[in-house]
Amino acid sequence: MKVLWLGAALLLAVTGCARDGEQPDVAAAAATAATADRAVAAAALADAIAANPALADSILSSAGYTPDGFQKLMYEIAADSAMSASYTAARRR
Repeated sequence: MKVLWLGAALLLAVTGCARDGEQPDVAAAAATAATADRAVAAAALADAIAANPALADSILSSAGYTPDGFQKLMYEIAADSAMSASYTAARRR
């Protein structure tokens, strides 16, 4: 549900920021929302792994990741400031 609100807020912000007569870049907003969704999903996986490290491999495989694939996603998140912010906000400590 939180992800839905984030996406809706992002689309509203892009639409509201368009100048008169200009079309908002909905495709860019949707791509940004999808990127934020991946970061939020990664945070949920990291939380699940932190709660039960012994089950890390099964948690990752049930989400469709290998350890290497998840590590690649984490590097992608670290390289993108927007994804990093979404990940940090979604991560439970």
